[in-house]
Amino acid sequence: MSDIHSTGPFIAAIDQGTTSSRCIVFDKDGRIVSVEQKEHEQIFPKPGWVEHDANEIWANVQEVVAGAVEKAGITSADVKAIGITNQRETTLMWDKNTGEPVHNALVWQDTRTDALCRELGRNVGQDRFRRQTGLPLASYFAGPKVRWLLDNVEGLRKMEDPASAPSIRLSKGAHLVLKRTAPWKAALATPIDKYRITFALPWEDMLLLGTTDEEFEGDPADVRVTEADTAQILDEAAFSIRDQQLSRDLITYSFAGLRVLPGGPGDTSKAKRETVVTEGRGGMLSVAGGKWTTFRHIGRTVMKKLEQLPGHPLGNDFEPISELPGKMPLPGIANPRAVAHRLMVDGQASGASMASDTAKHLATHYGSLSFDIARLANEDAALAERIHPDAPEIWAQVAYARDHEWAETADDVLRRRTTLTIRGLATDEIRGKVDDLLAERN
Repeated sequence: MSDIHSTGPFIAAIDQGTTSSRCIVFDKDGRIVSVEQKEHEQIFPKPGWVEHDANEIWANVQEVVAGAVEKAGITSADVKAIGITNQRETTLMWDKNTGEPVHNALVWQDTRTDALCRELGRNVGQDRFRRQTGLPLASYFAGPKVRWLLDNVEGLRKMEDPASAPSIRLSKGAHLVLKRTAPWKAALATPIDKYRITFALPWEDMLLLGTTDEEFEGDPADVRVTEADTAQILDEAAFSIRDQQLSRDLITYSFAGLRVLPGGPGDTSKAKRETVVTEGRGGMLSVAGGKWTTFRHIGRTVMKKLEQLPGHPLGNDFEPISELPGKMPLPGIANPRAVAHRLMVDGQASGASMASDTAKHLATHYGSLSFDIARLANEDAALAERIHPDAPEIWAQVAYARDHEWAETADDVLRRRTTLTIRGLATDEIRGKVDDLLAERN
């Protein structure tokens, strides 16, 4: 207790920090009367992951409050107010019925949601939602952490209603990419049965075939194209495509993905494709179905559901949907033919014109942002070189992906930002060079 004689009433300040919990008792003149502090464990499940045991923190807070009151020589009845400061963006979810946490708290320092933030940012980057939220996309904030918990903690919906059925199921779709044996400009869709079609689409200068549709119950990390998938796609494509275009020797790449469909009876081919919003017994809203290209519609559907909740708790705060922007311009939107023409006319610092296939590739993939890539190529002749002689991409695209599109690995570039992998041209030598260029990040 302080040597200065203190009289009440008293105020207690609880400082729940990243490494410890502390309670300070102040008298009516703002002088510190007593302090009690206790550290808690820092949990590091993986590199970059930081967690706290919420029950340990709660026990420590109770302990330091009791200790500070005892040191001050007062009782809890003498404390007339409590101020609390905490870790803010450290995120915790708990069972409302038991008060028990469903997972360790994800600390503000935790970076496990970096990949999710990059996925959400896509080409726009950290500012994608700044206009709506005032905040950048970053692993620091609570939103991505809550998404991680919902995606990775089993049974959250069961906590609300033990009788609830799964709101979603997964459907696997496999695709093949083949070299073309002849020019192909049309999109071809062939009905297979009442619910399914097979399609053949021109993609880059390749041919994209798909797709399968079957329920998937395994680990999403293990999804891949099987021999049975390949045989099915080729067999179904044979209904409308000549045999010489369906040779297995023409396959350069295959990939599989999962669709998140609403739960329900029957096989996945008959499942609803639109977004379904359900309300649980305790008020939890679950969203199933839909896809990234309809995210604005999904958001409006959820907002409308929230407005209709009993008492309209949020309705008065919503901006009417009719007043929201119906369309948002895409970054770099421009006429690709005009962009390609400008790229070839402007030429390069060496005086050579940009190859027509590279100009067309940049224009159709980046729009007016192509000029930023061309500028990199003009400033460094090495970046104007092709990554592989049989593909249109240039090394400036790797530098641009590194500096503006959050690319961190060779796959981020070769699979997600160029056509090298789908062409079967992502050799070990090229991967090594891409890694080297990524390592030069400023």
